[in-house]
Amino acid sequence: MELTKSPVDVRLQLAGNPATGAAAQLLLAQDAHVEVRKTLAGHPALGSATVQYLIKDVEAVLVTLAGNHGLSPLQLRGLVQHESGDVRKALAGNTSAGLEILGLLSRDPLAEVREELASNETLSAQIIDTLLRDPHSDVREAILLWHKEVDTEQQQRLANDPVCAVRERFAWHNATGVDIHEQLLADNAKVRAELASNRSTSISVQQRLALDPAPEVRCALARNAETHEGIQVLLAEDPDVQVRVELAGNEDLAGVAFPLLLKDVEEVQLALAANRGLMPKQYGRLARSGFDKVQMVLAGNPFIDEELIRELGQHAVATTPGSIWTIQHEPSPRLLALARNPGLGESLQREYYEGWKHSPVLMQALAGNRSLVPGLQLLLARHPDTEVRRQLANNEKLAADVARVLLEDMSVRTALIRSQVLDADIEQALRDDHRYDIRFELAGNRYTRTATQLALATDHDVDVRRELLTQANAQRGFILKLAAQAALAQDDHEEIRVLLAQHPHLGLGLQARLAEDEETCVREALAARPSGLHGRALSEEVQLRLLKDPQASVRMALAGNAQLLPHVQLALSRDSDTQVRIALIRKSGSFGPRLLMVVQKSLANDASVEVRSALADALFGLYPPATSEEILLGLAGDSDHRVKEAIVWALNFGEMRFSDAVIDRLRKGLDKDTLEALEEALASCED
Repeated sequence: MELTKSPVDVRLQLAGNPATGAAAQLLLAQDAHVEVRKTLAGHPALGSATVQYLIKDVEAVLVTLAGNHGLSPLQLRGLVQHESGDVRKALAGNTSAGLEILGLLSRDPLAEVREELASNETLSAQIIDTLLRDPHSDVREAILLWHKEVDTEQQQRLANDPVCAVRERFAWHNATGVDIHEQLLADNAKVRAELASNRSTSISVQQRLALDPAPEVRCALARNAETHEGIQVLLAEDPDVQVRVELAGNEDLAGVAFPLLLKDVEEVQLALAANRGLMPKQYGRLARSGFDKVQMVLAGNPFIDEELIRELGQHAVATTPGSIWTIQHEPSPRLLALARNPGLGESLQREYYEGWKHSPVLMQALAGNRSLVPGLQLLLARHPDTEVRRQLANNEKLAADVARVLLEDMSVRTALIRSQVLDADIEQALRDDHRYDIRFELAGNRYTRTATQLALATDHDVDVRRELLTQANAQRGFILKLAAQAALAQDDHEEIRVLLAQHPHLGLGLQARLAEDEETCVREALAARPSGLHGRALSEEVQLRLLKDPQASVRMALAGNAQLLPHVQLALSRDSDTQVRIALIRKSGSFGPRLLMVVQKSLANDASVEVRSALADALFGLYPPATSEEILLGLAGDSDHRVKEAIVWALNFGEMRFSDAVIDRLRKGLDKDTLEALEEALASCED
């Protein structure tokens, strides 16, 4: 209970702890920070009183709550008619929702909710049938993807679906009846190609597909792992080389088809050489190919055995008595491919080393081989060629004792420091190193421990601190520990605090601190993050603080934040500064905030024609957000000709069709030139 009074980052961890009891949950459900309540909403064992609190919360919390698999259908029942499509969408994917709720969602007005529902594995046969009849083709496609079994009547209906994409999905994934297959054989080439990928087709159907006039159909059949061996023989003699290439790459290639392809053109043999499903004897026969490229590709195939690797190595060089090696300046490309092959055994690794240790090029290839044994790693760690040692430092399977040797090597330690998980004592020595370049490189290592990150965050050299933040912001999964974040938040350099404000995993307490930063550029950077849908959202407290920021540039940056709370977005749409309202519109879209319907209504009635024109451009142009007929009619009938002109201009780039009522209202009051431009735009949309 005492922890519920701790700093926000502690409360955040408490909210996500499965052991947190009902009393503490109830206090956390009333927490001022939306992120705490959002995390709590995903708790696997929420108490009933806590659920009652959370079910009245903001949309962001309800989305998490609706997707909570630990809740009963009775607890989730109140969300089925929630006004937010995102809440209903999360509920649709919840396997604990119960059939009554799922049945109601199958008739949801939003297609994206019904599409999400299709992925729910607990649907009844009745709900599946309802979704198979859905007017939206994406929903029908989705249900076919997630639920393979469909009865005879449903199959007949799907085979005649008016949308080609639905028939394609059906032909590939769900069609099982012979009669249905026969019907699909008469469909277009795209559908026939998907049927050719179907693993349940009969030999007679496969035979007809093998004679199909469309090469893409025969290619799909050649790729199919279940294509009968007799059909594969037919395809091995197909006149189209691409069909034979696809067959050669099939990892379930029949033994009777292999000899036909073995004598084929180089392109087909290359596909055979890359095939990872052949038998050792087949690889051996392929090794005698007259094409150098084929032997090169085969040498890099990790599924060839050691005997063949040895044979290919012998063919790669002229032999001398008692050894497979000869004295020459550079190894062949085939030999380099063999040295990199992870299937290279220890005995051959040692032969390669002894025979070619004076060849830097081959030793570089061997040093990068992830199956290289520790003993040889140690020998290569002392190789005179710097690039050999650098390749070894980058080896993902580098032994710990070899890493210690390389750390003493000034010329390659940079590569080692950035790429490997380091032992604690090694890491400590590096962070305490007096050399700037060592600490700089260590700052780019995403695997460092808390003590190391804290030391780097307080490093006396600003370049080290900058590199720590730059790499943490750029590398997926590089999360700065809270102790390091707290130290960086007090940095004297505003550039450092700007970079910290952009960190995707910035702690909630530090968000609040940076929201009060004296430098506008820091608050701008904070307001704009996250610019996409990934990364920790700004807490409600911080969003509201930035909403009241005296600098319009900060509020404009906030307008582009992809995870705005609904009431914050609505407040921005009523901001006193016109440029903030325009920024909210222009920064919305696929990666920015999605304009809520209530926000669109507010902006459509804005006193500024500039704002209404910007909204018109967004709603009638390319990739418009979901909107309503009422809003479109209002803009189309705007009293200012500049708004109408903005719509006409936007129509030149948009692909959406609008109702006759919207177009008729738009035509009213247009001058001759603008009317002509409108008709041209509408004609291009039709095309």
